[in-house]
Amino acid sequence: MQSQTLELWNNNPSGSSAALQIKELKNEDLEGVAHLHREVFSDPHALPSSGALQAFYKSVFLDSPFASKASPSLVAMEGGAVKGFVGVLTREFALAGEKIFIGIGSRFMVAPSVSGLVAASLLRRAARSKIDVFFTDGANEFGGASMRALGGVEIPLYGIQWFKVLRPFRFLSSFVKNRSSILGQLCSGISRPLDLMAGPLLAPVGNASGEWEDLSPKDIVELCGSSSSLYSLVPQYQTFEVEWLLDFCDKSSRRGRFFSKKLPLSEASFGGIVGFLRPNGIFEILNLWVPGKRIAEGFKALLSFAYSHGAVAVQGRMDDLFFSSLRGEKVIMKHGSWVFACGKNKAAIDAIQKGKALMGGLEGELWLPSARHGHT
Repeated sequence: MQSQTLELWNNNPSGSSAALQIKELKNEDLEGVAHLHREVFSDPHALPSSGALQAFYKSVFLDSPFASKASPSLVAMEGGAVKGFVGVLTREFALAGEKIFIGIGSRFMVAPSVSGLVAASLLRRAARSKIDVFFTDGANEFGGASMRALGGVEIPLYGIQWFKVLRPFRFLSSFVKNRSSILGQLCSGISRPLDLMAGPLLAPVGNASGEWEDLSPKDIVELCGSSSSLYSLVPQYQTFEVEWLLDFCDKSSRRGRFFSKKLPLSEASFGGIVGFLRPNGIFEILNLWVPGKRIAEGFKALLSFAYSHGAVAVQGRMDDLFFSSLRGEKVIMKHGSWVFACGKNKAAIDAIQKGKALMGGLEGELWLPSARHGHT
């Protein structure tokens, strides 16, 4: 893709102008992107090294199966320095049998020293590449404002997170910040016995055998394919793409222990769960797949799985398909990240707005580690 040069005004006091070049991300830009990352995300001493960040950006945005030459990640250059970045991961979906491409925006960042026009230019260029929809589900307030300025539509449904507490005493004790204090030690000492006593009343009904088979990449491809009867917009995976995703998540050790497991259901059927058991004991769901006639059963199997692995709570993204099950389980709901979509395919955006899209954590950017921690 050819570079595009724009003349923009920066924010320096002199009011002088500088040429800004927006171009496709290349290997030689990685050092500058890593520097920008450390500049944008505060407390550089707590961030990964430049080398680790360069390896992360290369792995995800240049070498992954979702890095596309037709809709590449972009950098904004000024005076030979990287001043802005937006990652784009291209996913194939089926919309009522029609193949479309959705660009997942990720790691959007702009140097504080340059104009807000840089942010607008980067997003506009990314959204106008050879994709049908530009989607982001990990935006902060700055990213959300930039998407609105671009004409993006907010998706409130997918911005909601739900919590189900499984071990209430240990869950409450996790909010004590100083574990070594007298209060922290007291809470830690009594929470486990109290949860054990409450276990017979609180433990979810589910897989009593405790045997949970691995969910293979092929299984995930098949579960996504069978979801076309439940959703109008469904991801179209190749097995090697899922293998790459699962391997990447398995190596994200800072997020906790990664699971990809089958959920045994009645009549020899099964669903699937992919997620992390975080160090704080919360099981973070990326994706949950359940056959249409087994939704309530599949949700209970999910809770049983999390409980059997010691989780104190389960956390997931709202999905219209599971609303009745969530309401029946008396979950806690709160706003998570900002979710936006824009693009030329209005039918696809409409499906996303109405919750008729299978947009789990693997399809968006929630499988990526926190920008403040990198990939270690």
